[in-house]
Amino acid sequence: MTQRYVCGFALDTERQQVLLVKKNRGPINMAGMYNGIGGKVNVGEGFRTAMSREFREECGIEVAPEDWTGFHQLRLRNGATVFFFVTVMSQERLAGYSSRTDEEVGRMFVDGVASWATKTFRSPNKKDYLQVLPDLAWLLPMAVQYSYPNLEMQNLGY
Repeated sequence: MTQRYVCGFALDTERQQVLLVKKNRGPINMAGMYNGIGGKVNVGEGFRTAMSREFREECGIEVAPEDWTGFHQLRLRNGATVFFFVTVMSQERLAGYSSRTDEEVGRMFVDGVASWATKTFRSPNKKDYLQVLPDLAWLLPMAVQYSYPNLEMQNLGY
């Protein structure tokens, strides 16, 4: 069976902030870069259940499987598939994260198309500009779009 992964974005209710994780493991092109939170889907595990588990393991916030909205799937060159999800929560709940692994979780500002185009996200201290995976230039705007009710992708096998 080909490997399956989940990757999720937790946004605040105003869609201004997102939690991302700084990757220390995985492909060399991801090292030191911020990405959505996620990981491998275990054998027999549902996608939303895997997303909830990975999110809890990496940042300590419980999100029910049904609160994740699937919005995209991507097949990688090696045949693996990544399933992308988004969820929305209050700023207070979003701020309650804590890094639970050796990969640093951070709360970033999502401040518009200019930031997505330049692939930079401003940190909450408004001083640092962070390296993010180039694919976030289109994945994060898509996540924001699909974070609104009734826009979930259909027929993706979620």
